[in-house]
Amino acid sequence: MIITDEKVRLAMLNSYSILTGKSELEDIIHNTLDGELWLAHDTSEDLSEVDFDMIIEYFASEDEFEKCIDLHSIKKNRNKI
Repeated sequence: MIITDEKVRLAMLNSYSILTGKSELEDIIHNTLDGELWLAHDTSEDLSEVDFDMIIEYFASEDEFEKCIDLHSIKKNRNKI
């Protein structure tokens, strides 16, 4: 399996959608066309700080700062629990 920039982007977008509550994992699985599920994090475990930061950094490098703000807010609020 070759990991392309397109697949990395898809993984980041899928993880973003799950983390922000815009999509459920089941929705993403259902909409997968090629049979390959791409995620930037392990959905069976709590998201680690490192993985959270990696996803934020990815969107910052793509100049998608609205996504960074959304993710920072979620990260901050989950640390309060």
